Amino acid sequence: MTLATGIPANEEGQRYTVVLEAGPTVYENPEQATRADHSFVVELLRGDQTVLAKCIVTPGAWSGEETFTKRRFRYEGDGSGNVRIRISPMSAAGTVFTGAISHLEVHREK
Repeated sequence: MTLATGIPANEEGQRYTVVLEAGPTVYENPEQATRADHSFVVELLRGDQTVLAKCIVTPGAWSGEETFTKRRFRYEGDGSGNVRIRISPMSAAGTVFTGAISHLEVHREK
């Protein structure tokens, strides 16, 4: 999944914090559940599709109920224009759900 429009979070030399809540998940079939070795990546993309910053998230194994844990990562802007957010699986063998995200935010640090 990639955010269609860019966000103004890339001022040169400015520090930013990305905050998200992530957890394991499942849909109908237990075979599709997030396992301990599954992970996904959250990337901030420049206009030319190169990666400005990224974070690998391993939400843990599905245990029967949806639980979320707050995660954070920081990056420094390079002034190359608005950024887009892309979320994609890293290790997804055997499932279609490598995790769930709730509340993704980008904050400018003071």
